[in-house]
Amino acid sequence: MPAPPPPVAAPRPAGGWQPGWLQRVYLFVCGGNVSRSPIAQSICGAEIARLLGIPPEELAARGFRALSAGLEAHPRRPMSDGARRALVELGFAPHSHAAQRLTEELVRDAEAIFCMTAEQCRAVVARFPAARGKTRRLDPISDLANPDGQPYEVVLATAERIRDAVRWRLRRRPEALAGA
Repeated sequence: MPAPPPPVAAPRPAGGWQPGWLQRVYLFVCGGNVSRSPIAQSICGAEIARLLGIPPEELAARGFRALSAGLEAHPRRPMSDGARRALVELGFAPHSHAAQRLTEELVRDAEAIFCMTAEQCRAVVARFPAARGKTRRLDPISDLANPDGQPYEVVLATAERIRDAVRWRLRRRPEALAGA
């Protein structure tokens, strides 16, 4: 597999926000990789593009990637209908998605790993020691419960919490992640 292109300096958006401390590769992890983590992946990509003032299609060329995986994912399963619907309702374009299991390669490539629950964080670090120090719960206050099988309103509320947590994480400096 060829090495990714070197990062390209991002333009500085108006308002004084400094993109230099954005991580380049974000990995979102949940159980099945069909709802929570793909929601976070879509939102993260869109939010990075918005913060940088570029079209989402330019993220990869500038060295930014948002990825997702599941601890117990059944490979190639699509994003759930509820997750797709919630993304659209919140104004985000769902990405083309096929579930994948968390791998050593994904962990190695990620600069920041965000899990939906504290238990998932522990499981990631136990399975992949290289994840230690870069794995955090997406919402530092509480777990994001699995909305699969719940009414759509629960899926939407979960997507809203994910959106808010992703936005909060993207605005924090990396050194602030140590205690979060």
